[in-house]
Amino acid sequence: MSEPSRKVCALVDARDGEACVRCGRSLWSVPGSRHHRKPRSVAGVEERHTAANLVLLCGSGTTGCHGWVHSHIRDAESHGWLVASSDDPETVPVDTVRYGRVYLNPDGRARLADGGPAEEGTDIEQRRRVREFNGEVMAGGGDDL
Repeated sequence: MSEPSRKVCALVDARDGEACVRCGRSLWSVPGSRHHRKPRSVAGVEERHTAANLVLLCGSGTTGCHGWVHSHIRDAESHGWLVASSDDPETVPVDTVRYGRVYLNPDGRARLADGGPAEEGTDIEQRRRVREFNGEVMAGGGDDL
């Protein structure tokens, strides 16, 4: 089975800040992996190992956020962590703790789903997003950190 090139791995690691896109944990402190948003088994050869199809998640395919994604397919698809076999990973936005909702480019860059290049948000925005992903922010409020 083929693997992503070192260049693609470096692009993904840099874009995602060497942290899990779902929970924000540093992958220097916990095990993690590069997750294929569109599974290798259904992705075309050209898109399989692109930076647009890969994100960093903590854990393995059965543990951490990586395990959660594979156990909660519908929710994972709604956040863009999984992409349907009929979709192009470049056209499906993904939720990230670092940037919010973004489109991933094959060159390792991200652009905000509402336009423009992604820039890392403030600490308050990042903490709010982490709380949302963990289910701690309730509908209609919770932005007061």
